[in-house]
Amino acid sequence: MLRFLRVTHLAVIDSVEVEFDPGLNILTGETGAGKSILVEAVGLLLGGRASGDLVRTDEAAASIEAIFESGDAEILVRREITAQGRSRAFINGELATAGGLKELAASLIEIHGQREHQTLLDPSTHLAALDAFGQLEPLVAPVRASFEALRGSAEALARLRRSMADRNARLDLLTFQLNELDGANLRAGRAGGAGGAGRERLRPRRAEDEQIRGAASASVRAGGGLPRAAAARGARGGAPAPVEKSPGDSAGPPELEEDEELMALRQVLASAERVERLCEESYASLYESDTAILTGLGQVWRRVSELATLDPKFQPYVDARDGMSMYPRLLPGATVLVDRHYNSLKPYRRSERNMYAVRTQQDCTVKYVEQSGDQLVLRPENPAYPVELIAIEQGKSTADYIVGRICHISIET
Repeated sequence: MLRFLRVTHLAVIDSVEVEFDPGLNILTGETGAGKSILVEAVGLLLGGRASGDLVRTDEAAASIEAIFESGDAEILVRREITAQGRSRAFINGELATAGGLKELAASLIEIHGQREHQTLLDPSTHLAALDAFGQLEPLVAPVRASFEALRGSAEALARLRRSMADRNARLDLLTFQLNELDGANLRAGRAGGAGGAGRERLRPRRAEDEQIRGAASASVRAGGGLPRAAAARGARGGAPAPVEKSPGDSAGPPELEEDEELMALRQVLASAERVERLCEESYASLYESDTAILTGLGQVWRRVSELATLDPKFQPYVDARDGMSMYPRLLPGATVLVDRHYNSLKPYRRSERNMYAVRTQQDCTVKYVEQSGDQLVLRPENPAYPVELIAIEQGKSTADYIVGRICHISIET
């Protein structure tokens, strides 16, 4: 039984308290007086959906409280709704969910409205109502147990049928594979063809390799060339010699062609150390040795730059060289868009270095820029070009030298 109801800041209601007596209680009033709001407040206590629109204008939250009597016990239910649409529910002072309110309300109260009866509209109550009408409650438990047993048996039967279907499919696959093997007419050490005639498989044999290696050694000691068999297969661990074919030789079977591919691959692998050594020597010649090519080239370009300060006719060579210092990020003749508002050395994006337009003594250049002490370090993209240093004059900062960040590069085609 609902004995007490308090509603605060809900819709048009500022604050109202209603006490209900045992028996029939009737609320009357004009249209818009708030009768339906009291019913809606009780619905919210039963776990109804809350909305921030229900909160009274200019109020932060609304609250509904009710005291129910259930037997000899009293149950205090409270629900709070904020203007943002969040709500909290309490049962006897402890937090509860909306689902918990619905479970509790089912044993406390029912709401009857126009074309609405909550119990009859709930499908979960239909079977119980039919059982009660037909006085079938004593049969409910035995029928439920029989139905559960029937359902379990049906599931077990379905599993057995799936297992048999899988077994039959596996049996068909194995039968097909066995028939294919029987039809291939395979023999130990030979591969059968469609007509039953096979040829010997080509596979590495230790004894054959030893014979080829011995024959090759004897031939070399005698001053002759490698035998044809040794030339065709090559000794293990060494680079095979090319196979010499006479004009009358016919193309070999596919297995021989595959064997020749393997020999070519073995030759590449046998030369791996030499390839690595040649790469290291080339890298040292370019960068690391005392007579490194790029180091000498940098010295040459420094001399050309000095010549350009003395004779203007050398300036085009310096300009052309500077145009390639940022290759491939920046090509000669490209148009760059400069963000003059960003002249900080902090990365604009974490994954990318910033390119800047920087003022130099004669002109403006585009480089990667970083600060080291009282100097600006201008680094090119192309490692073939030298790093430039600009001394920061006293009383100046990096912003006095950086025109801005390069934010876009376009090339006319």
